[in-house]
Amino acid sequence: MLCIPFGFIGAVAGHIIMGHSLSILSLFGIVAMADVVVNDALMLIDFANRLVRGDMPVKNAVRAAGIQRFRPIIFTCGGLAPIITITEISFQAQYLIPMAISLEFGIFFATLITLGLCLVFTWYWKTSNAVNRHQQCRVKMGAAGASPSCFQYLVSSFL
Repeated sequence: MLCIPFGFIGAVAGHIIMGHSLSILSLFGIVAMADVVVNDALMLIDFANRLVRGDMPVKNAVRAAGIQRFRPIIFTCGGLAPIITITEISFQAQYLIPMAISLEFGIFFATLITLGLCLVFTWYWKTSNAVNRHQQCRVKMGAAGASPSCFQYLVSSFL
């Protein structure tokens, strides 16, 4: 979910670069882009988590996930149909061009962010004490009700 705003930024930038205005079909392209980007991020983080559960150190697991999932994510990013549709000049395809722009530029920009930030956040979350503190607060909140310090910590850790 972290990469969806970056995909939206990429889609808007693509419309500015290509000189098209946003339309309803652009929003359909953004929704499709969000699906692809979230799937890529989930597959990447799931792969890293499986490697960590298999007794691989976190740093090595994140690096291996980035290397091994790089090609499938790039293939998802570089779809040929939206690129062909962007360059189409026929009258029949004119209404699809905004959707193709949103889809291609959004996926491209969000993929760059996915390959970088998602792995960094996964590494940070797994190696910091935030996981331990979060689990301890969940135990305290479940056993004795919501204590103010745990509640404040949980709220501040998500902001």
